Amino acid sequence: MSEASLGEIRQSISRFILEEVLWEEEYQELPENANLLKIMDSLGITTLISYLEERYEIAITNDLLVTENLQSVDALANLVLSRISVKA
Repeated sequence: MSEASLGEIRQSISRFILEEVLWEEEYQELPENANLLKIMDSLGITTLISYLEERYEIAITNDLLVTENLQSVDALANLVLSRISVKA
C-alpha cells in the first residue's frame, strides 16, 4: 500500500465508523471532537482496530490500546500514521 496521509487516514476511520459500526445510528457525520469511547462499544472498537490493521498493513499491539489513542479520530489517525512509519 502506498503511504497514506493523515487526512486520508482520518477520512478512512470516520467512514468506517459511520458505515460499519454506527450504521444503525442517526449520524450523518461524526462530530469533529467525538469521543470514540463514548459512542462505540468494545466490539466496535475491536472491529475498527482489525480494519485498520488490515487496511494499513500494521500491527496495533495491546499496549497501544489506551484511552489517549482511542478517544478521537485524530488520536487514532496519529497512532495509525506512527505505526505506518515504524513499518517503513
